Amino acid sequence: MTQWEQTWAAAAENDNILGNISPGHIPTGFDLQRNLWCTFNKIRTSHGRCADSLHKWGMRDSPECDCGAEKQTIYHIAFVCPIHAYQGPRIYCLTTPPKFIKWLEELELDL
Repeated sequence: MTQWEQTWAAAAENDNILGNISPGHIPTGFDLQRNLWCTFNKIRTSHGRCADSLHKWGMRDSPECDCGAEKQTIYHIAFVCPIHAYQGPRIYCLTTPPKFIKWLEELELDL
């Protein structure tokens, strides 16, 4: 096992929803249009342009969400927000069924 594989295997906790992937594995959703693929990966990794990040970067006055939540994080947008959240099981972020892809297409935020 390489050093990278050992480090990967030892990482017991991720604060994202990457799922069980390994080197050389082609992840689910790889065949999506590029803009959807990028948004999908921003959600899976919890990194992207959201109010909380933009506020930290000095590009926005407030980290608040449009819905009134204290912080608009990627996780909040995808799973909690009453305005933007996907209305389905989180596991769909790993399996990309048509309903989840439609939500990605209709998401009004540019993450």
